[in-house]
Amino acid sequence: MTSRNYLFAAICIAAAATASAANFDTYLGKIPTFPTPVPIAGDADGHLYYGTVTGPNSGLYVIEDPASAIGQADPDGTTASLLAEFATGRGPQGIQVTTSGTVFVSGDTGAAPVYIRKFNRTANTPLTFSEDITFHTNAQTYLPSNRIGGCAIISEAGDGLIVGQTFNSLNFFKFDGTGTGLTNVYGGSARIYEREPVYNSRDNVVYSMKNGNLQSTIIDGYYGGMTPEAGGGTFTEASLIPDGAVNSQFGSSTQNGYFDSDTNQLITCDTIPNDSGTTQIRVWNVSPGGAALTLAYAIDSSLGGAGWSNLGDAVVINNKLYVTSFGANAIYVYGTSTLVDDWKRFSSK
Repeated sequence: MTSRNYLFAAICIAAAATASAANFDTYLGKIPTFPTPVPIAGDADGHLYYGTVTGPNSGLYVIEDPASAIGQADPDGTTASLLAEFATGRGPQGIQVTTSGTVFVSGDTGAAPVYIRKFNRTANTPLTFSEDITFHTNAQTYLPSNRIGGCAIISEAGDGLIVGQTFNSLNFFKFDGTGTGLTNVYGGSARIYEREPVYNSRDNVVYSMKNGNLQSTIIDGYYGGMTPEAGGGTFTEASLIPDGAVNSQFGSSTQNGYFDSDTNQLITCDTIPNDSGTTQIRVWNVSPGGAALTLAYAIDSSLGGAGWSNLGDAVVINNKLYVTSFGANAIYVYGTSTLVDDWKRFSSK
């Protein structure tokens, strides 16, 4: 190793030591989408999935190589699966992908039945629908309306377990649809309009992202006691977690989020400006145990001249942050600083 390389390595090591996680501080560009993109996800192969809320013409799209799609007017490798079952004005709210490529799509149908759709994944082809996973029958207790928000995979072991989010309850069920409703969390009117669950795998915590309802506390935390391999979940504690973005408008504010297991950070998105007049992507450090959030940093639309509005959802794929904007019909992409990226490439050799 030359003296220059030693110096470069020393600088990078020092930089890495001063921060627990690299910030997404560089705007890389955007990927144009079909109208009204909201949910977004990635899989183990680095593919990107997004859904559009344009019922009865809602769709589920796959971009094979999202990094190469940045800045393209018509991204290559995009396949589509239409979701005609969503009524006018309704559409998918959550997407989750297992390590084997099974895709779960939850959405707001506006009418019965309430279910999560299950698709099989084959590269470079549209997703193939396989079955509907319907919620438990005690609809009046846990489903105040026939509408569902996002979903989160809790475990892939055994029968697998996924949690679906309705307006004021979490609903657990197995991948094959059996044993649905074994354990549910009903929040009542105090937790109405929760929209998407986000699973913190490090601490066994589910965060539930609110969608307004004139409330200043818009992230709920549900802790502990989950036994997914046994086919159900039990929460021993439920606590509200303020995320610092007050929005007193009904039916709006932070809707979706993402837990980055590589950095142990929660990423949240504003659908419209909060009461301070800002619309932000916010990145939160999660305390050991998952019961407290501390703002690490926020990303404004002015960074790099991105200019987005009305954010939908977020995902991290190969160290890049992808965020949907249904106000701009695009996915905005952010990367980390050059120094950190160079250190990662250097250290891998």
